[in-house]
Amino acid sequence: VPYARLSYRTPEGVPPAAQTVCWWGDMEFGPHFVELCRLPGFSATVSFGEKPIVDRDRKSLARKLHRALEQQLEPRVGEESQWQHA
Repeated sequence: VPYARLSYRTPEGVPPAAQTVCWWGDMEFGPHFVELCRLPGFSATVSFGEKPIVDRDRKSLARKLHRALEQQLEPRVGEESQWQHA
C-alpha cells in the first residue's frame, strides 16, 4: 500500500494549523470553513513514503503503516505541539 502524510502550517502570528486548518472532533463544518477562509494563508505539504508497505494481514498492515507514518512526523515546538492529535 502506498502511503502519504499531509501536514499544514500557518504563517507566523496566526494560531497554529491544528486549531485553524484541521477539522476534527465535534467541530461544525460550516463555521470552521468560514474561519478557514478568513486566514491570511496556510501551506499544505504531502510527504510520500519511500516504498509501498505490503502485508497479507490487514491488522499487521495497519500497524506497519502507522509506524511508517510516525517515523515521518516532524517534531513541533511551542504552542502548536499542545494541539497535536493521535
